[in-house]
This record gives sequence, structure tokens and C-alpha cells, in this order.
Amino acid sequence: MKYVFTSIISIALLFAAYKGFTGTENTSGKTGASGAPGEVTCASCHSGSSGGSGSVTLTGDFVNAEYTGGQTYNMSVVIADAGISKFGFNLVALKADDTNAGSLTAGTGSQVLPGPMSRQNITHTSAGTAGAGGQKTFNFTWTAPTDYNGQVTFYVAANAANGNGGTSGDRVYTSTLQVTGTAITSLDAGIQSQQWVVFPNPVISGNVMQVSLVSGANTVSIVDMQGRTLVRMPVTKDTDKISVPTSTLERGIYIMKMESESGVQLKRIQVE
Repeated sequence: MKYVFTSIISIALLFAAYKGFTGTENTSGKTGASGAPGEVTCASCHSGSSGGSGSVTLTGDFVNAEYTGGQTYNMSVVIADAGISKFGFNLVALKADDTNAGSLTAGTGSQVLPGPMSRQNITHTSAGTAGAGGQKTFNFTWTAPTDYNGQVTFYVAANAANGNGGTSGDRVYTSTLQVTGTAITSLDAGIQSQQWVVFPNPVISGNVMQVSLVSGANTVSIVDMQGRTLVRMPVTKDTDKISVPTSTLERGIYIMKMESESGVQLKRIQVE
């Protein structure tokens, strides 16, 4: 009887250890592990995971680290660690009071789940962990809140797993990204509602983009994701269309900014 009882205990412990690194909370993503206030990171499960020469980078197509209420932004989590082929992450977007900010929408390889403290989490799926060349990119979108214009902080923790079948020896990296809302005045709201067209979009680098202008436009600019102005063209009064060259732009995502007497309007463009 003692032998049977000991065997049962051994099997139970073996199952518990096995589940610890293959259960849904790990392979299918875990919530509450973004490193945000009141949360842990992936290191809470993956022991011995500090250090490493890799990184996690969080980016979005914001201009000057600002967002406009109600607009949707493309975001990416890029995890890099040489020799690693499996990656995971957990992210939340929080207001200054550490409550949810806006809405997250999953992309390929990720999912949105409810987490602790009623926070919306986005994390990897079990099928989305495979990387290539020591790197993995998770793309998703974030829609800014319409009832809040303060600072929003994105907290992300990422795991670069060594694939040894256990929780040891993996590496965990963390990062944050902060953006601040810009209030929409009545004039801004009016110009935001007007239609303007950029064609073609995407555009082949070196070709010309045709831009239809809103009434009273005086300047058209193209800025990169770091907020640097790369193209700036003045607009002659009463002009309704201009041609914008792209010969100085490399492949990537940019923001076209149209300024007028009534405000500023933004449009996402892509150069291929």
C-alpha cells in the first residue's frame, strides 16, 4: 500500500512539473505578466531568466509620441535573441491611474484575453510562438480612448525560450512605450471629417503621390515613426491637388500631415 501511495504522489508531481511548462498559461500565453504596476513578468514562471543579450522593442505608428482619441494605430512587438526560435509576450495599455486605456485587437499569432485587475491583455497563442533567425514580430492594433487624453503607457514583457522543454534558461525582456493624447478642438473635428485622398497608397519608392487637399491647406509634410520631418511642401492658395515626391524615402510606414488654417489632418502612407 505504501508503495502504491508513493507511486501516485510521484506521478502527480511529475504531471504538475510537466504542466508547468506546457499548460495553456505558458504555451498559449499568460495574462498579468506584462510588468505593469501590480503585475509580475514572464520571469515569475521561467526561472533563471534574467540577463541575456536580446531585447524586446515596442513600436507604433504614432507621430511625436501622440495619439488622437478614437483613432486606430498599428503596433508591433519585436523580440530578438540570437539562436532562439520560440518567443512569447504579454502586453497591457494603461492610463495614468493604471486602468485600461483604449482597446487592443489581436493580429496573427496573438490573442486578447481578460486579465487581473480587469485589464485587457494581449498575448501570444500556442501556434504563434515560432520565430526565425533569432527574432519574432507580433503585429496588432490599438484604438485610442475617446474619453481620455492623458498619458498612456504600454507595458510589455517578452520571453525568449531556449526550447529545452522546461522553464529554466529562458530569457525575459521588458519594455515600455508612452504616448500622450491630443485634444480635438471643434475646428480639428471639422477638418477630420473632411475627405482627402492620397494616391497611390502604397506607393513605389521614387514615384509621385497625388494628394487632394482640404480647403485652406497650406502645408503637406511626411514624417517618419520617430517624428522627423522628411518632406515638407508649401501649398499655393486655392490649390486643390499637389504631387508629392517619394524619391528620398526608404521602404516603410510614414505619416502624411496636412496643415491648414483650421487644423491638422493625418494619414498613414506606405512606401514599397
